[in-house]
Amino acid sequence: MAQSAPLYQRIAAELRDQIRTGKLKAGDRLPTEQDLMSIHDVSRNTVRLALGMLQNEGMVTATPGRGTIVRERIMAD
Repeated sequence: MAQSAPLYQRIAAELRDQIRTGKLKAGDRLPTEQDLMSIHDVSRNTVRLALGMLQNEGMVTATPGRGTIVRERIMAD
């Protein structure tokens, strides 16, 4: 993704690629918001926007107390 893209889109693209390539598999937990904030040196809001994009695409589901999990069935592009 282009460097000019907003940070949250770049983070979402990175996680999306990890899911599509199998580095993150169905049932895997994504890094916590705190971990993503540290890894990318961004605010919680930026991380939440990135995770929200992936939720809207049907790639992950967020469950209170469990975190954000890669879904079994990924919806087509």
